[in-house]
Amino acid sequence: MRLLILLILLMTYTISVIQAFADTLDIKMVPFLSPLQRNLLTKDYDAAGIKKAQYTLAVSPQGAWQSFYWDTIPAEDRARNVLERCEQITKNRCFMVYENGKMTNERTPRPTVMRYPTEFDPIQIPFITSKLRQQIKKAYPGLNPDKALALDSLGGYGASYGENDEATASKLAVDNCESKSRGNKCFLYIINEKIVFNKNTKIN
Repeated sequence: MRLLILLILLMTYTISVIQAFADTLDIKMVPFLSPLQRNLLTKDYDAAGIKKAQYTLAVSPQGAWQSFYWDTIPAEDRARNVLERCEQITKNRCFMVYENGKMTNERTPRPTVMRYPTEFDPIQIPFITSKLRQQIKKAYPGLNPDKALALDSLGGYGASYGENDEATASKLAVDNCESKSRGNKCFLYIINEKIVFNKNTKIN
């Protein structure tokens, strides 16, 4: 019983410390949002719970928004991810409103982050972490064809290689991605050496 009480006290203290280092996101002050999107954002922010200190939010002038608060993802990767998702969906530069639990008070959109190279350049692969980009840089060129790489917009991926044809490699890459994507939609990024991801690719 004493141990249980101590654990509860420790959890309460931990939550209070985390919240002390985070600015409360004032949903009413987030620009461009419709009442519906403001309500959805409120629910998303509340769902972050004790991870509000990692909450990162990008908003587009069209009223779309993207967030990230997984504490297993480095801060720099969370910021890049929300901007990439926001930009890919809206085809516009987006504002970083809230970054790692802090209001940014920025008045101009961030520079364009999405890139659409014609040749394989792992540094330009969107949505994934910097660590995964380095792993793909080392591994993908050496994989036997036919091969493919699929992504999801929250940083997941799946690959297939040594298949009989491009169609099989493509299907298996998407299947592998979606098997571990927590229900997120996966899409092809590259088939053999041809990048098929572009500004019109639907990511959600």
